[in-house]
Amino acid sequence: MNIIKSIVSLKVITVFLLLFNLSSCLLADSQVNLLGLDEVAGKALMAQILVEAKALKINFDTTYAGIPAVSMCFLNHSNCPTLYNLIKALIAKVDLPKDFDWVCMGFRQHAIACQVEQHQAIDGVLAGTGLTVGYEVLETVTYNELIALLAHEVGHIKLQHLDTKLKVQLVAGSVRTGLWILYAHYNNVYTDPTVWGNIKDHFKFSFSAKGLASGAALTLAQLYAMSYVSQRFEYQADRFSNEIVNQPTALIDGINKLEHMTLIKNPISIKLVRAAQVIGLSTHPTTKNRAAYLAKLAKEKRLNQNQLVPVPVSN
Repeated sequence: MNIIKSIVSLKVITVFLLLFNLSSCLLADSQVNLLGLDEVAGKALMAQILVEAKALKINFDTTYAGIPAVSMCFLNHSNCPTLYNLIKALIAKVDLPKDFDWVCMGFRQHAIACQVEQHQAIDGVLAGTGLTVGYEVLETVTYNELIALLAHEVGHIKLQHLDTKLKVQLVAGSVRTGLWILYAHYNNVYTDPTVWGNIKDHFKFSFSAKGLASGAALTLAQLYAMSYVSQRFEYQADRFSNEIVNQPTALIDGINKLEHMTLIKNPISIKLVRAAQVIGLSTHPTTKNRAAYLAKLAKEKRLNQNQLVPVPVSN
């Protein structure tokens, strides 16, 4: 019995020392290759991230439980050093735009996302592009899945997808409005030359059968255009993640886990997303198509084929 207790104690001490050494390296040596750890080191690092994240959540719940409007907090070297340094190591591999200026942990969301935020935050007004890591994600994914998902979101920021999507949306909206006005003129809608007469004719045509049908058709075309652009950006971010951390299988596995988590938390939402994917109006491609795309990249680039195992696709 004493021998068993000694062995258990030795294992506990060994794990503790491993975690301690990893976290010490993170804080003391910025040159540590956090993106190339083996399986054992990755598990230990993920365990350390969870320890810090749970402590942060306990503190957050104690302080802001009665304030529903506050749903996230900024990460820094003090409150969650391991995850913060991991993200910094990932960012160091690329030259991000200057407006990337914050990293947050979200306690009421279950995703990793790059966002442009402007709201009243804990430390004042937050405005700019950054990353939000959902707390529940850390309890679900492995270390390799985490870095692959983070790299995907960093790809959106590096490639300036958010700004481009906004510009495309503005252009698509302007084109839609212009085509609708041309169609109205083609149907001789504006018969009164006065400004007030034009306004009345405009509203009259808007609620007519032709007006409603043409407006719906143009809006649908705009949505399809935006969906196409958004899906191309997702593929680009997947490719970026693959080039930075070379974890294609981990990325797909991570996406599957996030989908499954969303299905449990909000089944209606994920069902709407999948319905939109069927008719081509989703902002994201299906996980199956994303897996096929990464497999194609691996074949073209002649990467290690052992990294691409059969991927289970969510139902």
